[in-house]
Amino acid sequence: MNKTLSLIKATLTQDMNLFKFKSKNASKKCKVMFPLFLTCIVMGYMGMYTFSLMEQFQEAHLEYVALTIFCFAFSIVNIFEGIYKSSSLLFNCKDDQLLLSLPLSKNMVLFIRMFKFYVFELLFNSLFLAPSMIAYAIKMNPSGTYYLVSVIALLLFPIIPVVISSIIGFFMTYLTTKFKGKNIIESIITFAILLVILYYCIDIENTLTMLRDNALVIHNTICNIYYPVSAYMSMVNNFNVVTLLIFILVHAIVFIITVILMGKFYFKLNSKLKSV
Repeated sequence: MNKTLSLIKATLTQDMNLFKFKSKNASKKCKVMFPLFLTCIVMGYMGMYTFSLMEQFQEAHLEYVALTIFCFAFSIVNIFEGIYKSSSLLFNCKDDQLLLSLPLSKNMVLFIRMFKFYVFELLFNSLFLAPSMIAYAIKMNPSGTYYLVSVIALLLFPIIPVVISSIIGFFMTYLTTKFKGKNIIESIITFAILLVILYYCIDIENTLTMLRDNALVIHNTICNIYYPVSAYMSMVNNFNVVTLLIFILVHAIVFIITVILMGKFYFKLNSKLKSV
C-alpha cells in the first residue's frame, strides 16, 4: 500500500501545472509567485461574478440558481478541457515504460493514470467552482451542512467529466492510429470553446439579463439532465444523509466501472499509438 501511494505521489509531479511558466532567467520565487498571482486573479474574478449573478436573482429569492449554473457550466468546461488533457495524462505518457516494468497489475497502472487525471481536473475545477461556493456561503450564510456537502461535491464533481472526456479521448486517440489529424481536431475544439466563452464575456449584460429572466427554467432543466448538480442542489436546499450517501456511491461506482472497462482496451491502444 505504501509503495502504491509513493508511486501515485511520484506520478503527480509531472504534467500537473495549471499555468505553464517557462523562463530560463526566472528565479524559483518567480516561478511560484506568477502562477499563484494568476490563481488569485481567476478565483477573485469568479467570486465577484458569482455575487453579480446572485444579485440578479435576489428579487425572486433564487440566489441558489447561480450555484446551479456555475456547477453545470464548469462541469461542461471540465469535459472539453479533459478531452484536450487526456492525450498527455492517459495516452502515450512519458513514464509508460517505468510503470509497466514494475510489479503492478494493468488495472493498477490504469487506476494510477485515471487518478492522476482526476487530480488535475479537481485542481482545474476548484480554481473556478470553489470561489462560487464561497461567494454563495458569504451571501446566503447557510447552515453547517452546506460546507460539508460543498466540500464533498467539490471532490466528486470532476469524476463524471473525467469519465466522459476519457471515453471521448479514447476514441480520438484511436483515430490517431488511423490518421494524423488529432492535433487539428483538438485545435478546432479548443478554438470553438474560446469563441463561446469570449462571446458571453463580451455580451455579459445581455447574458445576465437572459439568465435572470429564465432562472427557474434553467435550474430545472439542468437538474433534470445532470444528476450530480441535481443531487448537490437538492442537498444545498434540503440536506439529506441518504441523498449524500447515494451521491458518493454513484460517483465511486462510475469511476471503478470505467477503470475496469477501459482496462480491456487501453493497453492495446496505447501500444498501437506508440507505433504511429
